[in-house]
Amino acid sequence: MLILSLFKNAWADKSNANTPQHTANIEITKADRQMLLSSISKNAMLPIFKELKLASNTLYQQTQQFCGAKTEDSLSKLRQSWNTTANAWQQVDSLAFGPTTDENIDFGVYFLPIKKGIIKELLQRDTLSKKDIDAAGVGAQGLGALEYILFSREQSTAQILQSFTDQPQRCEYLQLTTELLNDNINTISNQWEHYGVQFGLAGNNSLYFLESSEAMTILVNKLYQSAQKVSNKKLGLLDSKNEIKNSTPYKLHAWRSGDSLDQVKANIIGIKRILKNGEVLQWLNQQNKQQLATDLEQLMDSIVQQKLKEKDLFDAIKTSPESLQPLVSNSKKLTELIKAQLAPSLGVELGFNDNDGD
Repeated sequence: MLILSLFKNAWADKSNANTPQHTANIEITKADRQMLLSSISKNAMLPIFKELKLASNTLYQQTQQFCGAKTEDSLSKLRQSWNTTANAWQQVDSLAFGPTTDENIDFGVYFLPIKKGIIKELLQRDTLSKKDIDAAGVGAQGLGALEYILFSREQSTAQILQSFTDQPQRCEYLQLTTELLNDNINTISNQWEHYGVQFGLAGNNSLYFLESSEAMTILVNKLYQSAQKVSNKKLGLLDSKNEIKNSTPYKLHAWRSGDSLDQVKANIIGIKRILKNGEVLQWLNQQNKQQLATDLEQLMDSIVQQKLKEKDLFDAIKTSPESLQPLVSNSKKLTELIKAQLAPSLGVELGFNDNDGD
């Protein structure tokens, strides 16, 4: 395991990075690397976590308002707030290190698949507390559990609203789960306010990174892993033989809400913000790597701008999965481009990872 923490209490990357997949072609200078890390921290990392915190706090407030007045309008606003928070979390995917994964706190934010049996058991209890939700485990917590309570492909909006009247514990569970989620996200975001600054100082008196190369290595590995998750898992398009024709929509993230494609796009937007707002693409252009910068941006844009004829990705996979071949191809091309060209340009050797978890 690649361990980047230099002090006992410093945060460490939890990914494996021992087996190089190719030889890095180190071209970047120490000064350029430090400049990029500083820009990435200031212009991408810190804003992303600030937005996540704001979205989560809003979701918590919307939950309280909904339980105070259960109407179609309040449910619609709550669902939209869930979507905003879930997408904000997807932008964090390429920053799944340090405080994001400390003590596996990220599993409490978004864990799949959810444990429906545990959630149903909690809803049968006469009373609930946040301690009960915490003790139930990550399968009954976070954004995945909230989606299960708020969305359904079988029930109408009126039926879901009625379920909160028929079973008052649902609102209690909803409020407590959102409160615990908000606690976890605030913990992550607040710690990143400090950790992100130190990341930007890597190799320049940083508390956690003695060498700037350490910080760049962990970041580029996470960018690659995040892109790989989209092509291998989050699209839910491929069967065991990597064939679209036998794909199942139930592999998708957020299939109940119909927000699967939004989450895929948010994942890619997070990568793009690091590369573009963090001035990596600009640096590539300055290094006579204009084609690489162009190809990276065009691939990311092609995914983010993907449109569907069907209602959502779930329906598209059911009715015409072959129409999504460009989305699959572009996500795979992006993953390979990060591996084959971006990583070597930034002086990074990618490490082995099995991409477990969400």
